[in-house]
Amino acid sequence: MLTSSHPIIGVFDGHGCLGHSAAQLCKRVLPLVLSSVLVKDDTPEDAAITAFGETQELLLRMAFSEQKEYDRLQKRWLAFQSGDKQQDGDSGRAEEEGNLFSKNLPVCMDYGTTATLCFLSNNGKQLCIAHAGDSRCLVVKRKMNIKRDQKEPVDTSSSSSSSSVSGLPSSPKWELVYSSLDHNCYDDHEMESVVKRGGIVSSKQGDIRVYPRSMAKADAGERGLSLNMTRSLGHIVLSKEAGISPLPDIKLLDIDR
Repeated sequence: MLTSSHPIIGVFDGHGCLGHSAAQLCKRVLPLVLSSVLVKDDTPEDAAITAFGETQELLLRMAFSEQKEYDRLQKRWLAFQSGDKQQDGDSGRAEEEGNLFSKNLPVCMDYGTTATLCFLSNNGKQLCIAHAGDSRCLVVKRKMNIKRDQKEPVDTSSSSSSSSVSGLPSSPKWELVYSSLDHNCYDDHEMESVVKRGGIVSSKQGDIRVYPRSMAKADAGERGLSLNMTRSLGHIVLSKEAGISPLPDIKLLDIDR
């Protein structure tokens, strides 16, 4: 997204039953909220925290409405199966909605998305990176010197002073400036934090996941109520009962001109 003063780049990776919807909503809403906050001369850190928080509230309201509709369909379907075909005076509609309920809709409207935003601040002198989840952001700097009569860039870095980054060209060489931390339980601090917020951490065959404390892990697994991250936007259940946090980590980098 480009605005007159704040170009914004974002990555959103949805997960859960309707994760694609969460990702699309954040793609549209989060940059707009951030831009509106930035024009108020808030610091980039405060602006990012506010934007993530307001987007989180919107996602939870949307999931709450969807859960109410799901529960309504479930009630109609159960009544239809029990023989009350005259419920609401429209048995055909009840059967149609019940079939939709039984075939397509999940048990619980708990879903979310990662969010990683990069935007310029301080009149373009700083790059601000805000992220929640495991959509990693890498900031790299190319070391080279281009002469006017040369088509190819000349690499001015030595192999000992340059850090190679997987997936990037080996020549010219790239120096890794910053790598965001994946918010999962493989990081000790993240694991301790999510446990303090109420989550239960369990590992099975190397897959470390967070579960709500209010139910057995088997029941949570059947309902899709577990996550291999400690932070995410969305998750109407896991955000309240498993300590999944929408609070972003924020990094400010000075830009060399």
